[in-house]
Amino acid sequence: MTDIAKDQDHTRTDIQPAAWKRYRLRFALSEPFVWQEAQRRLHERLDVLNVAPKHILDAAPRAGTGSLALVARYPKSVVVAHCASHFSLRMLKGKYTGNVFQRLYRAYSGQPAARIAWVPAVPAGPYDLIVCNLALTWVANPAEQLRFWAEQLAPGGVLLFSALGPDTGRSVRVAAVQAGWTTPIAPDFVDMHDYGDMMVQAGLSTPVMDVERMQLTYPTAQRLRLDTAGLMGNLHPQRLAGLAGKARFAALEKALDTQQPVPLGVELVFGHAWKPLQAKPAKRDVSTVSLDSLKATLPSQKY
Repeated sequence: MTDIAKDQDHTRTDIQPAAWKRYRLRFALSEPFVWQEAQRRLHERLDVLNVAPKHILDAAPRAGTGSLALVARYPKSVVVAHCASHFSLRMLKGKYTGNVFQRLYRAYSGQPAARIAWVPAVPAGPYDLIVCNLALTWVANPAEQLRFWAEQLAPGGVLLFSALGPDTGRSVRVAAVQAGWTTPIAPDFVDMHDYGDMMVQAGLSTPVMDVERMQLTYPTAQRLRLDTAGLMGNLHPQRLAGLAGKARFAALEKALDTQQPVPLGVELVFGHAWKPLQAKPAKRDVSTVSLDSLKATLPSQKY
């Protein structure tokens, strides 16, 4: 089980919201390999869902390839892409001449970027489809986020997301202990069963959860560390307050380099659920009255 406070809100104690905000701004326009692979596998699940959405929310577009892929998959749809910052919003709108995003637009010829609304805040729904790739991993209160998405879904709409599971990066955590790190190097990722429970609590129906695992290998620990910097940011409140320094990183890399090639296990959690076509009727209050009390309220039969 993950380090989640056992209250009604499922607030995580291993995620610092301010650190999550800084992380989003720093890596808003990057798409590491694991992120791209998770997105590819996430979109594959749309083949099975067999939906034809008109209004789509891409809740974590990063560099925008996911939003472009959704536009290409659903030619009659409008995609709302929730950007992390105003800077990424301007970049993704292609206002900088000749940048990589305009080249991405041209790569999707026939699928005009005008059907993607890049926005810094999520407009009110309803949406027929909400897609979120990996971003839920670092949300301090995932149950609250799932409730928000459930509210934005149209009746019969579907939420589809991916996240990193608890087995992600276990080899790095073990190496950090061996290297003498006394502070957390990453949050404890949420188990898929917890996500399933949260979707039910959010009012979504027929949740489906599954897991896929990847085993990556790197020639050196330094390459592993650089490759994962934008994927698994350390947002733990008890993380090292200052810079780690060369000595700490050297010790960590030495511990990792004892395994050749250097391994990195990644657990990808996928989930989807539907918003019911009709809201469940509210429970009516029921009062219980004893038979003797009822008799006492009846008029007397004596004349």
